[in-house]
Amino acid sequence: MKTRLHFRWLFLLPLALGILLFALLKGRPVEPQREPPGETPVPVRVVAATPLTVVPRSRENGTVRPARVWNGVARVAGNVLELHPRLDQGVIIPAGEPLIRIDPADYELAVAQAESQLAGVRAQLEELTAREANTRATLEIEERSLTLAREEEARKAELLKKGMIPRSDYDRELKTLLTQRARVRNLVNTLNLLPAERLRLEAESRRLEAAVAKARLDLERTTLLMPFTGRISKKAVEVAQYVRPGEVLVSADGIDLAEIEVRLPLSRLRNLVQGRVLERVSPEQTADVGRLLGLSAVVMLPDDAGVSWPARVARIGDALDPRTRTMSLVLEVDHPYAHVVPGIRPPLVKGLFVTVELSGEPHPETLVVPEEALHQDHLYLVGPRGRLQRRQVETGLRGEGWVAVTGGLDAGEQVVITDLAPAIEGTLLEPVADDRALQRLVAAAGGRR
Repeated sequence: MKTRLHFRWLFLLPLALGILLFALLKGRPVEPQREPPGETPVPVRVVAATPLTVVPRSRENGTVRPARVWNGVARVAGNVLELHPRLDQGVIIPAGEPLIRIDPADYELAVAQAESQLAGVRAQLEELTAREANTRATLEIEERSLTLAREEEARKAELLKKGMIPRSDYDRELKTLLTQRARVRNLVNTLNLLPAERLRLEAESRRLEAAVAKARLDLERTTLLMPFTGRISKKAVEVAQYVRPGEVLVSADGIDLAEIEVRLPLSRLRNLVQGRVLERVSPEQTADVGRLLGLSAVVMLPDDAGVSWPARVARIGDALDPRTRTMSLVLEVDHPYAHVVPGIRPPLVKGLFVTVELSGEPHPETLVVPEEALHQDHLYLVGPRGRLQRRQVETGLRGEGWVAVTGGLDAGEQVVITDLAPAIEGTLLEPVADDRALQRLVAAAGGRR
């Protein structure tokens, strides 16, 4: 009996130990050993910081307008007798062509009347000249007679003292002397009055000369001439219509010069003229504002069809727009109607919407980077051992697609243009040179390597 119990415990004891060990292992699982994974580099596009000769540019839009606009105003009243056979809106008429003729009859009569009055006054002046000559000749004769009368009076006075003649003979001689003196005095007075009479007639002559000139001018104004070669923009008169002074009868636009006004924010204008130092500016220099500021310009069609016109900056607006904070620039284009190719190169007509490209002076040896690479004032660079480096830089000129870096970057450093999110300092990078991006950068900056 004891033997059988002994063998039973020998069987149950190992079984209990196994069950206990299994329960212990199941309650505390052991994690498997893992190998640390290798670091995976992040592929990024890069361009090398390259010194270029950059040209700051700005593209603005504007509308063409003629530089010269003329309003033909009636200067005299009357009925319209004749119009130019081609006087109509849109027609180009050469300079000097008569456009409108007003009935000149009344003005021809006014000229004839003024001329006749002037001729009468001139005749009076000639008569006055002749009268003055005659008076002077008569005065000379009368003065000789006065001398003889004085001598005769003195002789008879001596005879009277000696009692050789009666008193009545002396009195008659004295009366003759006094009469002769009166004649001489009258002639002298007449000569003294002649200068005043001449001045009056000369003044009247000048007044009538002015009246003749005014009448002739009014007669000339009955014909309205084209002042310059231009395009008719408005016709407001017909034949037999009565017009009054001050009425606008016709308007024309010059075709020799066109203007385009564009508005630039101060930041873009400053970018174009950066580096220019103007210590003293004379009024003569302001006649060529473009050269003074180092600006050149080209006018293009908005669809960029390869058609362009050379332009120049003629003047700058007198004030900053308080609402948009922009400055006005006015450009001029010579011969806007020249070299027209129908369907390809249109004339720069009034109201045409165009694009203006303004260029500043070249800036050599300037480090530039793509605009997309700049994150506020930081660049992402490929640093030592291929790690991402975030660096603060100083910027200068800006253009379409590029930014000039003036501090914090050396030539040849690799600039990351891929948009990393997130950008963690020290991230391992796999840089890939983007040659196309570099070519676009060179073309946009307008420089050369």
